Order: sequence, then structure tokens, then C-alpha cells
Amino acid sequence: MCIVLESSNLRALSNLYLLYQDRTFEISWDLAVIALGYSLVLSPIVESANTNLSFTFDRLFGTKQSNQIVQRLGDEHPEIEVQHATSHGTTGIQAADCIAGAVADSYRNGRNWFEGTNVDVNFQTRELLTRMDQLLRDENKTGP
Repeated sequence: MCIVLESSNLRALSNLYLLYQDRTFEISWDLAVIALGYSLVLSPIVESANTNLSFTFDRLFGTKQSNQIVQRLGDEHPEIEVQHATSHGTTGIQAADCIAGAVADSYRNGRNWFEGTNVDVNFQTRELLTRMDQLLRDENKTGP
């Protein structure tokens, strides 16, 4: 499962301006979007698993920002042990980066890196955008 998000997707969100007001999310919106994306990708795994799960993501930002992603993802999925690490020397992260690169190249340039393989790429971009749109709509509600 993967998510491909373009700036045009963000511009199409209702109440987009709220992203920049630091009200909708407890952390910076870009970090929150990453956490939401991870949550969506992990949800089906959590639902079908009957063991303890752990998830390690590539530390793209500093430790403080990565810890914020860990916290948000932990709030969404407390049953998963979440951590971050660098891709250098961390088993699995480089493989995930390779797959993400193939998906990105397929999306940008129309190349099908997965042709002839048993890899089934399931995009959850629409689900992420729907969730973000809902969060922004809820944030914009006013009341007494």
C-alpha cells in the first residue's frame, strides 16, 4: 500500500488555509500528514494481525520531528511499537525506500517497475485526502 500526494491534491482540500494556522493538528501539518499516511497504510495490517507489531520508519527529519510522528502514530495505533531510524544499517528501510522510489517513478514517468511481478500496489491517496478534508472541515466549525 502506498500514498502519492501532490501539491494539487492539497490545494483541492476544503479549508486548506487551516493547514497553515497550526490549529487542526497538534504538530506541524506536514508531520501530521505523514503520521496520518502511515496510519492508513498500517490499519489493515493491525486489523488482521494477532501478534505484537512494530513499525520503524525512515528518519527524514530531525529527532524532535520524528518523535512527533511517533507520538501521533502511537495515538492512532497504540497497539504498535513505533520508532524511527536512519536507513543506513536498518533492515527493511532501504527495501521500503526502493519500493517507494519505484512507485514514485511509475507515477511520475509512467514506467511500470512492477510489471511481471506479484507486487500489488494499492494506493490509499484518496483515503488520506478524505481524512484530511474531514479534519479541516471539523476544525472550521464554529459554535457557542
